Amino acid sequence: MAKAAKKKRMQEVAKSVKKQGAQSRTKSAPRNAKAKENVKARAKEKRNDKGKVECKLPVSKESNVVLKVSRHDQDLKAALPSGNFDVVLGLIHAARARAVTAVNTTLIELYWSIGQYISRKAAKDGWGTGTVAELSRTIQRKYPGMTGYSVQNLWRMRQFYEAYQGQAKLSTVLRVLSWSHNMAILSRCKRKEEREFYLRLAHREHWTFRELQRQLESTVLVTLCNEAIAVYIHDMSALLLSRITLEPGKCGGRPCIRGKRIRVSDILELLSNGAPIEEILKDHPQLERDDVFAAMAYAAQQTNHIVVRVA
Repeated sequence: MAKAAKKKRMQEVAKSVKKQGAQSRTKSAPRNAKAKENVKARAKEKRNDKGKVECKLPVSKESNVVLKVSRHDQDLKAALPSGNFDVVLGLIHAARARAVTAVNTTLIELYWSIGQYISRKAAKDGWGTGTVAELSRTIQRKYPGMTGYSVQNLWRMRQFYEAYQGQAKLSTVLRVLSWSHNMAILSRCKRKEEREFYLRLAHREHWTFRELQRQLESTVLVTLCNEAIAVYIHDMSALLLSRITLEPGKCGGRPCIRGKRIRVSDILELLSNGAPIEEILKDHPQLERDDVFAAMAYAAQQTNHIVVRVA
């Protein structure tokens, strides 16, 4: 009996323990499932972040931000503050433009100096086609592969110098425009007023070489140019004539130059005898070049009247 009761008691204890274990597992099951879900979520997040890196990017002067930047170009473009890069790109563009302008200015100054030298040698020592051709060959031997120093271009340098010498007001625009621009204008425009018109317009409007060629061939712009030149010549004539003075107590009331005792007729007589303007200015230091032009303009005005009437 004692053994049977003990056995029964042990069976009841075992059942009780088993029942408690089952209840414990039932209560902890939700917690275990939630923990497993959290583990899976963290593992998935790690896999997604595997292709990304963290970097600090200055968004403004006041603050920094930490962005998740993908290694793929598309994600990188979307994540980076591209507006900030425009400033740097603008600085690079401006520096490149200044460098090109500096190189072009140096080149034009070099061509001007070479043209001046050839012009003086041609006038003084009789340099001709053969000498300039030998100069071109010498430059090619000394600097093989260098372009721009053919015989034709060397003569263009001389023409360039002779066309614009003494016109200091054009020195800036001549150096800003390219050599191709200058040659296009010089070859197409025969009058100095016409050349100045196109030089200033090309510089102001920032014309490319192709656009300049198109404008030089445009009849509309040619008409505007001629009208502008007519106004310019009229204004220049009025300005020149203001140098001519008439005073009763000087030179017997004859027209003189700026109140000096140099008559207009004296200058005209020198010119008619073949005296160059440079020689006239050298012999009369008190005169200016425009004084000679003023004398010619005054003579043209005084002879612009009808002498013989046609019936």
